[in-house]
Amino acid sequence: MKLEDLGYRLDKTGKSPAYYLPAGKAVDLAALDALKAAVGAEPGSAARICLHAGAEAPAQDMIVALRRGGKARPHRHASREETYHLVEGRLRLRFFDDAGKETGACDLGGPGTGLPLFYRMPAKTWHITEPLTDLAIFHESRPGPFDPADTAVQ
Repeated sequence: MKLEDLGYRLDKTGKSPAYYLPAGKAVDLAALDALKAAVGAEPGSAARICLHAGAEAPAQDMIVALRRGGKARPHRHASREETYHLVEGRLRLRFFDDAGKETGACDLGGPGTGLPLFYRMPAKTWHITEPLTDLAIFHESRPGPFDPADTAVQ
């Protein structure tokens, strides 16, 4: 089953396919299975369910499915904090200084992994998300509205 078949609206204008949750609908296991199926087979591919109505929403909440193996560059958000909550799999958050040197990491895991489930990322923190399992599914939350100018990439 595809997310579109469950009433989700597909938006392909972002860096990965985004499926917008219909108003008044809950995300269930069928939707998570469809999200997993929507992720490409290529290393680092991703797909997301957007729980917010659009880029202008005051809160940006997404359920992201990210495949292991991509080559992400560190990025940061100048004025916005982020929260990560693992739903399934394991994810490493890697942190960097202004020169691009790694300064630390935090491993998160889904229920039953024995790892922390949540992490609150301070604004202005250089970071990348790196799946430690073939697929990591996590809830990412940050203040909106979406502003690409707030994100810098090393």
